[in-house]
Amino acid sequence: MDDAETVAVDGARVTSILRTLVDCAAMMPRRYAMAPIDSALRQGKTTVEQMLEYVDAIPMLRDRERIRAVLAQGDGRVENGGESECRAVLDELWFPVHRVQVEFPCLSHPGRVHRVDFLWERDDGTLIEGEFDGVQKYVDPSMTAGRTIQQVVDDERDRQQCLSRRGVDMVRMFYRDLDNAQVLAYRLEQARVPRR
Repeated sequence: MDDAETVAVDGARVTSILRTLVDCAAMMPRRYAMAPIDSALRQGKTTVEQMLEYVDAIPMLRDRERIRAVLAQGDGRVENGGESECRAVLDELWFPVHRVQVEFPCLSHPGRVHRVDFLWERDDGTLIEGEFDGVQKYVDPSMTAGRTIQQVVDDERDRQQCLSRRGVDMVRMFYRDLDNAQVLAYRLEQARVPRR
């Protein structure tokens, strides 16, 4: 690219973080563009405001408003790429997430909190949690904190029961669900997740 803003990383010329994020928003489906955007925000590499200012400063940028809309949806509170992708798919299905990474004090163990990936509030005031799960949290030592698979499963069951006692309903989603939009939308409707 002749006009790309570049930086050196380990001796190689690469596009800057801002240019890379703009290119992701411009060239990738939103579903896949959100993970690098959210990650850069989470790591403090940029802000939404900086990304939007950068977009405005690029001359002759095609689809500027669409790119701005994708970048504006970035959220550094989202914890991983799968959740970023899920959030984008939910939005495309007209189930935009109201809040992310919401913590609830545990009712069984003082001092412990239960954090939910996504949270919606229905018109009647009831809450529904969206939990995006992968198998990694059951087997990856960096996520299991030394617990066995059985202990992780037991802790997950306790967490769900605690949230249920608080009146928080749950819909669990897996990566494979993101590729089957009609089935996912049906499950969300059945769970009474608010639709835009």
